[in-house]
Amino acid sequence: MILLLSGLMALMHSIEAQTVHVKYKKFIVPGKTEYGRWMSSPEMKRRMREREEEMANSVSEYYDLHSNGRKSYFHYDTTFQTIETQEDNPWWGANNKFKENFAKDLRRGEVTLRSDLLADSICTAWNYKGKYDWKAGEGMKVFANMRCEKMMHIDEESGDSTIVWYTPSIPISDGPEDYGGTPGLILAVEAPAYNYIAEEVTVGSFKLEKNPLTIEDCLPKKDFQELVRNERMNKYINR
Repeated sequence: MILLLSGLMALMHSIEAQTVHVKYKKFIVPGKTEYGRWMSSPEMKRRMREREEEMANSVSEYYDLHSNGRKSYFHYDTTFQTIETQEDNPWWGANNKFKENFAKDLRRGEVTLRSDLLADSICTAWNYKGKYDWKAGEGMKVFANMRCEKMMHIDEESGDSTIVWYTPSIPISDGPEDYGGTPGLILAVEAPAYNYIAEEVTVGSFKLEKNPLTIEDCLPKKDFQELVRNERMNKYINR
């Protein structure tokens, strides 16, 4: 804890030279996933709900965030998978293997979405600065041994609320995926369909694996998703 605090003090005084590394655990909230029109029968919904509950109780995903206050990279960490997945199952097997990675330009407010299935130059991007309208909430929680404060965003269309817990001790407006815009680093996210929880925070001279690209360099979201979908299908058929 002493080493962490001394590293955080160095980060506050020399943001250019230090990088925060956060390990997040992600797990789903059963019953909140939108499956689309194909999930029409009550029996199919029941079976998927049972599968979600089984996954929530036995499977966790782990992610790494490296952030230096100017840029960050958030990606899936396969070495921390806690349970052997069913590789012959196209629904869970594909989703387990094909995660998306987020590279952010924190000053511009732009996030670059990539997939390991495609070349690193193939991406989609958007500006997230106006995406979340955070309101301060009451309460305090501790994540990764750090005191965190509450903020909340309510989606105008769905009415769903998202709660984030950020630590004022790390003055970086960043977090998992494209979450940001808070007065400190987000260490936990309570979203409608999933949660993120930080389990470990360290400070050092870590290198960002990938840098964000500009929106002009990337594809529209629909085109990017089509390329990923085709590549997923090719890998599943040919494995």
